[in-house]
Amino acid sequence: MSLHEYHRSIEMDRQDEPFYGIIMAAMRKADTDNLVKLQTAWPDVWAELTERHRCPGGRLPMEVPVESALQAGADLITGIVKQRPAGLR
Repeated sequence: MSLHEYHRSIEMDRQDEPFYGIIMAAMRKADTDNLVKLQTAWPDVWAELTERHRCPGGRLPMEVPVESALQAGADLITGIVKQRPAGLR
C-alpha cells in the first residue's frame, strides 16, 4: 500500500460511498490474487456483481426502474386524493 492509496481511502470515506459499492469497485480493479481473496471473503457480492454485469444497465430482472416506482407512488397518491370524500378536501 502507498501513501497515495491511503489518502485516496480518506477521500473515499469523506464521499460516504456505500460499502458494497466500494467492494464491487475493488473487485473490478483487483489483480488476480486480490480478486480471489475478495471473492472468498464476499462470494455473494461477487455473484451479484457478475449477474449485474450481464444485465442491461446493471438492473436485475426483478428490479423496477426508479422512475416507474416513483410514478406508481404518485399515481397511487393521486388516486387516493381523488377518492377522498368531498367533506375531507
